[in-house]
Amino acid sequence: MDLPLLSEINTMKKEDLKNTLLDLIDYVKNAKKNDSVMLQILEEVKKGSNEREGLKEEMTQLKSNNEVLLKELADVKSHLSALHLHQQPTMENDSSPLPFFADAVKKSVHTALQEDKARCDVIISKVEEKGKDESFAADLCSKISYDTKPIGVMRLGRKKEDTHHHRLLKLSFSTNFEARAFRSRFEEARKDKPNDLSEFRVRSEFRVRPGRNREDQAAFRKSAIVANTLNKEAKHEGDMCSYSVRDNGSIWKFEKQADGKWVHISDWKLEKSGNDGR
Repeated sequence: MDLPLLSEINTMKKEDLKNTLLDLIDYVKNAKKNDSVMLQILEEVKKGSNEREGLKEEMTQLKSNNEVLLKELADVKSHLSALHLHQQPTMENDSSPLPFFADAVKKSVHTALQEDKARCDVIISKVEEKGKDESFAADLCSKISYDTKPIGVMRLGRKKEDTHHHRLLKLSFSTNFEARAFRSRFEEARKDKPNDLSEFRVRSEFRVRPGRNREDQAAFRKSAIVANTLNKEAKHEGDMCSYSVRDNGSIWKFEKQADGKWVHISDWKLEKSGNDGR
């Protein structure tokens, strides 16, 4: 007799299952004790019993988990309802929109773009304010033979009543490359053709530096504080030296020679420990 598998029994129709069970009963009655088929039947029955017990345990566990989840869901709903009632008056009076993740991303991108834009700027100090900044920028570009004109010219900060104080002049270019090229051409003209810039009095008055983003400006201010401290200490100790912050934020040391000239000490480095490095 070919015994059906347990999976086949589970899919049988009622009438077929009844006939199969009757055949099994008749076969068991006529089987011998050592019949291997009899042992196979008993193993199948035992296996089916174990599977049913396992399913019962899983169903019990699922029921328990479901009850826990329902309780937690009820607690969350209760908490949200209480929170809504507590915040409702404030939300009704406050018409400002709530911050969203997209707004935070937009703000971060805007900040990054603004910082990159700062690198396209050139800052000129000690330029007299005569209300002709655009004309000044155009004439300066012409004198240094720089054909690319700035796309923006403006003063930084509020105008003061002191006529001897001149606000910084910012020239904005389309790219960082154009801004660097302008500074390079300006330095070349200042050193090689000072007469061409005599009407601007560049050698003694004006100073050109790159624009700075927030991070660069913060680093520059820290370096300025350190340099100021070093200069005070040098003056107190009577040292004939001076410290200056360069455009890139680094600190240079200068020493006064016997002929009265100041010389840059190129091998001097500021120690990271915070000491003056001398």
